[in-house]
Amino acid sequence: MAKNAVYSLILMTYFLLVGTSRASAVSLTCPEILDPQSKSLSARILDERIGEKYAKLGIVTSDPEQFLKNMQERYREQKAKDPSHPLDFEYKEFALASVSFVADHLIDHQMELRERLAKLQEKNNRMKTSVLRRFLQLKGLQKEIREVEIALQYESELLQEANSYIVKDSISYRRSLEFFYYSLRALGHFDSRDQTLMTQLYLEIDRAFQGYKQKSIEEEYSMYQAREFMILQKQSSLRGFRVAEAPFLAAVKGADNLDSVVVPVHVDLGRDIFLRLMSHGVHLVGVVADPFHADGFVRPSGDFWMHDIRHETLKVYELAVYLESTGLTDAQIKTFQQMQERWWLELEAEMSQVKDPDLREAIDLVQFNFFHDRGKPVIPSVWKSRDDAFVFVGLLYMLKVSGQGWGYKDVVKNTTAAYRWLDQFWDARIDQEMSFLQSAADANKESLKD
Repeated sequence: MAKNAVYSLILMTYFLLVGTSRASAVSLTCPEILDPQSKSLSARILDERIGEKYAKLGIVTSDPEQFLKNMQERYREQKAKDPSHPLDFEYKEFALASVSFVADHLIDHQMELRERLAKLQEKNNRMKTSVLRRFLQLKGLQKEIREVEIALQYESELLQEANSYIVKDSISYRRSLEFFYYSLRALGHFDSRDQTLMTQLYLEIDRAFQGYKQKSIEEEYSMYQAREFMILQKQSSLRGFRVAEAPFLAAVKGADNLDSVVVPVHVDLGRDIFLRLMSHGVHLVGVVADPFHADGFVRPSGDFWMHDIRHETLKVYELAVYLESTGLTDAQIKTFQQMQERWWLELEAEMSQVKDPDLREAIDLVQFNFFHDRGKPVIPSVWKSRDDAFVFVGLLYMLKVSGQGWGYKDVVKNTTAAYRWLDQFWDARIDQEMSFLQSAADANKESLKD
């Protein structure tokens, strides 16, 4: 155990921004998109295939750009009504299902807490041992009893809040983000205590990365009662996450404009939908009730929410950095967005044609880790300029020591082959990117002359 801990701490220095999808990858088997004569690729394939696969999410996944426009319109209308609270626009279609999910689990969790409280009280009543030992044990027991009592009161108020939204059939965007932030922290508060020492160690490392600090249940309850609008609790220990914080908060909190929208999701998602949304200001964030296994960690519900948020901060930041270097106009960015979607479609289609299942899984894990987990735009030159040798090694290590597994055999052979395959895929498209950027630059020069 000690040896593993040392290795973990060393590798985690390099293990900057890793993660895997919460469900197995499901490729879109649509070889017709490889036909250069095919028309309206993004609209036809994405809307039909992704929209059908994630029908429960509706317009969020079938037409993310229209969804974002709709939310921006609601934001503008709300801002006109109440300039100090522009985020209080109606959001029930995209949050109430997850609120109901949390409410159900709060009920179940309260039953568990009551059972736990009864056992603690029984133990407290029948404890017999030496005076000193009895005093120390009683003190610890009474502290734990008090914690559970406060947790029950806290969760009762959260449940009342959830039910108020359900009964009214209404919840604002701002209130939904607040509710999930606090309710998921509450649901996961005690979960790490039942984990192994190594799992707890990894979780503490991850919490430093995510900027997540679990406080006492009294402090957590006080935070909730203060109703501070929190998206990120504290700064990450990683520079990559830190520099991404401000752009993301500006995009989703909408002081002046609403450039991005967070969508709480409690349904299973595959890798494909995250890649689908890489070029859009739509951010799916996981709502889970129990500890979730991903990228070698076991994260309680509050940790998992923050983990997903952090990935989305990188997505906003990395795309902004790339676009800033190009000088593209807003109209050109929209066109370039369509190119990114086409590249992703072609990647999905070509991966689906790889006959070896182990190689196919290796390709999918490598590309997902690079683009989604590190927030890199799905763009040829971004892949070609990667410097991530230790990041993927760190992910493989964590997947192994945690027992979550890699998902494919012959890891060295297939990982090497996966990088080679992806190099070839993106090499074949880099001229498309360069040609578009040059044409855009020429057009912008001409417009300045006019």
